[in-house]
Amino acid sequence: MNKTDGRVQVNQMSVACPCGQRLVLWSDFDGNHIQCPACKQVISIARPLPLNGPVPDDRSGFSGATFKLLWTLLGVIALVAVAFVVLYSRAVHRSRTDAANRKLTLAVTAAQEWMAKGLPSDGETAERELSNAISDQDTTIRSTAEPMLDQVRQRREEYAKKAETRQAQQRATAVLVDAKRLLDANRISDAINQLEKYVADPNASERTQADRLLAEARIAVSDEATLNALVAMNASSFERARASSQIEDGKVFDPTLLTARAETIRRNFGQAARKREEINAAEERRREDARIAEEERLKAVRLAEVAREREGAERRQAELARERAAEEARRAEVELLRNPPAVSFKDLVNFPEDYMEKPVKVSGVWFHGDLNRQEKQPLFAATVESDDGKYALGHLSLMERGLNFVVSENFGRALDLAFEARSKTRTNLCCVISKIGDAKIAKIYRIEVLNLSGGVVRSLEDEKPRD
Repeated sequence: MNKTDGRVQVNQMSVACPCGQRLVLWSDFDGNHIQCPACKQVISIARPLPLNGPVPDDRSGFSGATFKLLWTLLGVIALVAVAFVVLYSRAVHRSRTDAANRKLTLAVTAAQEWMAKGLPSDGETAERELSNAISDQDTTIRSTAEPMLDQVRQRREEYAKKAETRQAQQRATAVLVDAKRLLDANRISDAINQLEKYVADPNASERTQADRLLAEARIAVSDEATLNALVAMNASSFERARASSQIEDGKVFDPTLLTARAETIRRNFGQAARKREEINAAEERRREDARIAEEERLKAVRLAEVAREREGAERRQAELARERAAEEARRAEVELLRNPPAVSFKDLVNFPEDYMEKPVKVSGVWFHGDLNRQEKQPLFAATVESDDGKYALGHLSLMERGLNFVVSENFGRALDLAFEARSKTRTNLCCVISKIGDAKIAKIYRIEVLNLSGGVVRSLEDEKPRD
């Protein structure tokens, strides 16, 4: 405190808060921070130096310059200490890293040597040392060693699989050896069980030999196989098997199994003989039945041939009869065409349906030389007239009412040359009555030209009267 004019003057200082509030501090405030009563923010206090030089610190006994020097010295000492600690830590870390890398390098080298020529039993040690070296947190060459660790593990797995395979093969071989021992002891059923077990084992190394031995053993003791073999033999082989108790089929070679097969043969020989007799008897019956069937077949064939011959003869006779009938009909038709029955012109014109498909002859009628060619048919229409004046006109087209006298196209051309136009000639007409559609026609096939006394002067005839 300063005394001025007999009064006590207290030093003050003003501090501005960021929120805008101004704080007044008394000179006896010895703190470095103060809280703003308005915004509650803590404000750092920076004290100004006295205007008249350094003011002694009554509490520490040091001046401000001395205090600042001490703090600077302490700062330098702290920086030196931190630098020392950092450098020491780096040196220690580098030393540990170098040691870990050397350890990992040695482990990789040992693993490479084991991979090249080491024993399988040393693989575990090489893998363990290499795995421990890789797991060290201080090493920096881990990525270069991890592939070697994978190779070591893979090689160990291969060695383990090979060892397991060898052990499995040894166990399988022991089964085969036991099977052979059982065969030598004539315990064939037990030997077959062991051989089946060996053949089914995927690690069996002598499967071909075991398969052959198993097949021989099964044949040697099989009643069914032996019985079938004896039954299938011819007579001479069967007699040799009876004498030697062996079957010469080349399926059994082992001496022990040959002895066992001989026992099986003797045991089944009687049954085989009986079965052979049954088979022979059945074969004889079959041959007899086949012979009878063949005779029946041949008999049926002969009967069929006889029946076919008889049927052929009957067909030929029927054909001849048809031919004779046709010839007779043709002759009758020719005769009927040559000498048709006579009808009156009036009756024919009035009742043509009574003479359908029949040849008839009309005598003493007048045939006109004017012929009319038909529009839709290869025919010529002719006009025919009787003495009593009854007409049958030849129109340009066939009439449905009445009877139309016509001639064929070829015959009509011949008649054009034989008869004069606009003239009529007394004739006898031979014609066939038929129908074209609804029109009734009398197709003239022969014309007999008459003289005044009624005698035939000449005859004109169509070459194809039925066309």
